[in-house]
Amino acid sequence: MDLRVSRSVAAALILCALGIAQPAAAQAFRSGVTFNIGGTTAPVERPDVAYDSLHDRYLQVAGKSFIEGHLLNSAGAILSTFAVNQGPNYAQHPRVEFGAGINGGAGGYLVTWHESIGQYARVRGRILNASGGAVTGDFDIDTNAASVPTSANWTIAAAIAYSPDLQEFLVTWTGNFFSSHDVFFQRVGVAGNLLGPLTVLGPGSGSVFNVEPSATYNPDTREFYASYGVYNDGCACGFVDGQRIKAGTGALLGAAQQFPATVSVHMPTVSYNQATHQYLVAWYNQTRGGYGQRSRPQRCRRFSGRRRPRHLQRLFRLRRPRHGRQRELGRVPDGDPRQQLGRRGGRGEVDRRPLRRRLPGDQHR
Repeated sequence: MDLRVSRSVAAALILCALGIAQPAAAQAFRSGVTFNIGGTTAPVERPDVAYDSLHDRYLQVAGKSFIEGHLLNSAGAILSTFAVNQGPNYAQHPRVEFGAGINGGAGGYLVTWHESIGQYARVRGRILNASGGAVTGDFDIDTNAASVPTSANWTIAAAIAYSPDLQEFLVTWTGNFFSSHDVFFQRVGVAGNLLGPLTVLGPGSGSVFNVEPSATYNPDTREFYASYGVYNDGCACGFVDGQRIKAGTGALLGAAQQFPATVSVHMPTVSYNQATHQYLVAWYNQTRGGYGQRSRPQRCRRFSGRRRPRHLQRLFRLRRPRHGRQRELGRVPDGDPRQQLGRRGGRGEVDRRPLRRRLPGDQHR
């Protein structure tokens, strides 16, 4: 099947078997067949899913043009299908997180997405109850995005983490996409209210680009941890930074933690293990420059939730490719007039990326 023209979302239930007899060396196994959820957005892409621990069901979201939700029971059967966002603007790259404190403790979801407003994009969200009904209307999360230079990076979804004891979400994304490439975060209450100020988590510059943030929550110390990729033109290197954030106040705890530097990093993600009191940060780690050359499939780093990892100081020089071209990051929102500035891609498709300087987050894809 050609995934480029697929207009449905496939899913498979995975049973995390803890204390259940299972094949040796396996941590999880399939509990059923792959099934088709479907979808009506154009195209159906960038799916995300959250689990409702109070009602034993799921909310799956996906889409471009608008955001569509599918409420699923524990077996994966569709209970209802609905549009998440209510506005007429183009929406894409959703994320969803369950919050037990929503709707007076009955539970619900925060869904985020990028919405095109003229020629720039802004992170917006909506609170839904456990059945998918609206608790709030669409609301702005990224209050910084008000022009093209301050646009959010709509090619990367806004990550969400939830604090069940303090009943608040942390949303993080890349903003100032056409200027300084900063990573922001905003705390959001269970009623959709913004908590505290919009905060710069990773400041960028003309030569330092911060991209692809992710976040998790540590209930032991009541703090969030956010990780994000950094590319530095000065050393022609990339690395992952991590930052602890106090829940309830949004205060940054200590300095950012820098992980081993290499040629380029992509798609960092982080999770917290409450049993061992450790975070696990994982990312795509490229150790050789050049389009199409091999790179390590993944690089992981585990460390205590209370202690910083050791810094590794080795840097790798970026090698320019002899053949092919560096693809450039910076798609304009679909439906934007600047799409006409695109050019022909290597496989015959139209490359919608604007003719502008090369940016690091997508240089080797």
